[in-house]
Amino acid sequence: PNGMVQINLSKSKDGKDISQQELLKNTIARLPYKNCNSGSNEDRRPCGGCFKVPVRAKGTYLLQWRWMLNKNEWYTSCADIQIK
Repeated sequence: PNGMVQINLSKSKDGKDISQQELLKNTIARLPYKNCNSGSNEDRRPCGGCFKVPVRAKGTYLLQWRWMLNKNEWYTSCADIQIK
């Protein structure tokens, strides 16, 4: 694993899903994967990090976080975000 979480943000403001290739062209941050509080259950520890969202026009955008957990095993999660 590369130990990083890649944060990607769509350039389009229409809220539509875009391809992974397009998202990878718009990486806005890289955060340490193990940025977690200590706790007994590793799968339930709160993790996080801070990053700046680039200036965009008002609208709904796709924000994705992507990480490699095991060799060649990528995981992703995403959310629509509203920029006002």
